[in-house]
Amino acid sequence: DAVTSCVARARENARGVREQISSEMWEHLNRLHLIVSRTRPAAVLASPHDFFVRIREGSHAFQGVMKATLSRGEAYEFLELGAHLERADATARLLAVKVPALTEAEPESVTHAWLSNLLKSFGAYEAYRKQESDDLRADRVVSFLLLERRLPRAVCFCLELCLSAIRAISGDGMRPDRAIGRVFAELSFTDLRELDETTAILLSRVLLGLQDSADEVASAYFTTRSIPPGPYAQQQQQQ
Repeated sequence: DAVTSCVARARENARGVREQISSEMWEHLNRLHLIVSRTRPAAVLASPHDFFVRIREGSHAFQGVMKATLSRGEAYEFLELGAHLERADATARLLAVKVPALTEAEPESVTHAWLSNLLKSFGAYEAYRKQESDDLRADRVVSFLLLERRLPRAVCFCLELCLSAIRAISGDGMRPDRAIGRVFAELSFTDLRELDETTAILLSRVLLGLQDSADEVASAYFTTRSIPPGPYAQQQQQQ
C-alpha cells in the first residue's frame, strides 16, 4: 500500500503541474501508476523481488525521461532539489539504523554480508569496489555512503546538488540555502575514521538538519505560514 500510495500521489502531483512537465514524463508516470495499481497483492507476495525491481526501474526511468526532455529551468531545479533532499534523508536514515549493529563485535562473515547488502541497497556495491577496494570495512563503507561526492546516493553528493538547485532557483543566502549549507558544511569537514557513539550522534544531527532544510524549503516556496528555525539551526546559532 505504501508504494501504491507514493506512486498515486506522484501522479496527482504531476497532474497539478501538468503544464510544467513534459508529455513524456506524464506518460511514463501514468504507465508506472497503471502497473502498480493493477498488480494484485497476491502476485506481489508470490514474487516481491520482481515487483520491487519493476518499481525501481520505473523510478530510474522517470529520472532519465525528466533529464532528457525537461527544459532546464525552475521546474527542473525544484525536481532536482526534492529528489536529492529525499535521497540524502533516506541514506542518512538507513545508516542511522545500521551503524549501531555495525559497531558491535560480530563474526567477519556476518559483518561482510551486512556491508555488502548495505552497499547494494544504494546501488553502490560496484562503485565501492572500484573506488575503494574489495576489503569491506564498516567505517570505510559508512564514510563512502555519507561523504563520497561522486556517489549519486551519498549524502554529501545529494546535498551539493541541493545547494546548486536552490541557488539556481533563488540565489544564495536564503533560509533554505543556509539550512542545507549548514549540514553540507559539517559533513565536508568530517573525517570518519572509525565507528563509535560519535558516528550515531553525527547521523542524528544530519537527520535533524535535513528535516530543518525540508521545513525551510516548504516555508519559502509551498506555504504561507511562518516556520521558525528548527532545533538544528538553533543549536548551531547557540554555538
